[in-house]
Order: sequence, then C-alpha cells, then structure tokens
Amino acid sequence: LLLLHGLGDKPAAFTALAQRMQLPQTACLALSGPLEVPETGGGRAWFRAFDDDWELIQPRPGEKRRLDSLASTLALLTQQLLPALSAAGGWQPDQVQLLGFSQGGSVALELARCCTGSQRLGGVVAISAALLEEQLEQHTTPNSSSSSSSSSSIVAEAGTDVLITHGDRDEVVPRPLVDRSINMLRQAGCEVALQPLPGKGHGMISGPAEMRACMAFWASRLRVRPPQADESYVEVPQEAAAAVLGDLKV
Repeated sequence: LLLLHGLGDKPAAFTALAQRMQLPQTACLALSGPLEVPETGGGRAWFRAFDDDWELIQPRPGEKRRLDSLASTLALLTQQLLPALSAAGGWQPDQVQLLGFSQGGSVALELARCCTGSQRLGGVVAISAALLEEQLEQHTTPNSSSSSSSSSSIVAEAGTDVLITHGDRDEVVPRPLVDRSINMLRQAGCEVALQPLPGKGHGMISGPAEMRACMAFWASRLRVRPPQADESYVEVPQEAAAAVLGDLKV
C-alpha cells in the first residue's frame, strides 16, 4: 500500500495512519512528494501548485503547468517506483494499492486512469480528491452516469478499481469536479465507487463511516499470502526501499 500525502504535507502522518490501520500481510510505504514547498517546514508536493508569485495556479484555457509537472511525477512513479517494487519485493502492479489525499489523491487517480490492462493496479483510494480540471477539459466526458457506465463496457482493457470518499462540505474539491472525474475514470475502464460523507469538509479520513468504506474496499482486493509463502517472505527495510526509490523519499 503506497500512501501519498497532500500539498505541503509530510509522510509522517501517513506512516502513523498505516500503523493504526494494521492491514494484514500488507507492506505500507508512505512516500514524500518530489517537490519542496517553501515556508512549510519541509512540506512536499507531487506536482507544481504555485506560480512564480506563490499564488495558486488556477485552471484556465491553455494552462499546462500543473499538467506538465504531474506528467513528470507520473513518469517517476511508473518508470522508477513500480519497477523498483517489482525488483525489490516481487510486487506486480496488480498487487500494489494506493491511498492518496487531496493532491496525492489526484496523482493516485491519474495513475488509475493511465494504468490499464497488464499494468492495472490493485486499487486506488482517493480521499477528498479529483482529477485535475485541466485534464478533464482536455477530454469529452458523458453528462450522465448511465452513459458513462455504458462507455466503460466498450473499453478493451480493464482499468484499476477506485474508491473516492468526498464530504459535502468540501470547498477545495467541489462535488461537480468529483462527478466529472468519475465519468472520465469510467471511460478509461475503471470501476469507480463514491462514498459521500455528509458534514465532512476537506480533510483526511475521519469518522467510522469513511474508514469502514476504505476497509471494505481493501478487504475485497488485498492479496493474502498462502501459509507456505511465509517461509520465503522477505521484508524490505526502509534503507533498502530508499535506495531503490531514488527521488521519491520514504
């Protein structure tokens, strides 16, 4: 399970979350985004979010700075991280789950959209997140859930399963953006479930309903090792993981 933090955050809180969840027979790796965010005490980002005047980049026609930065991070994840996990521990893409919050959730959702067929991931959980609006503007999405469901049936390759949790008081990621993201993900062949959370704003997992939804998602998708595999199971220490992940910090 790879855990991706939000904008300006650090992986420490997500390490603690992984320890609290105690997912059975699951190796958890909380990653740090490749970009530094100044004035945040060491906070990181997964893709560029600010302009040269340190104002948030707003999506508008022709705006590509966030998309270009995101593309670089996706290349890092798909060309370095996933192959490194396979080489170090034998984890294939469909054995890798992602949990992302906010900006980290946007990265996880974009990975789900791109990783199909033999490269499909085991699953993606996105908390208070959506695809970038610039990405959505580049593609035509169906206006109704029925048309998006029918479009997913004609996709040649199966996509990654996705769970999105979203609070109805989230002022950072509005519900219409989530709905458009779901349509686009379904067009890519993803099976997408949405867990609405009345009363929740923009934040990490909070409350039993949200945690139950995440646990139910993982319960049907996490791989369980057969007993005979325990003797040959190798735990990858943090130092070894850091050595193979390169620019992505543990």
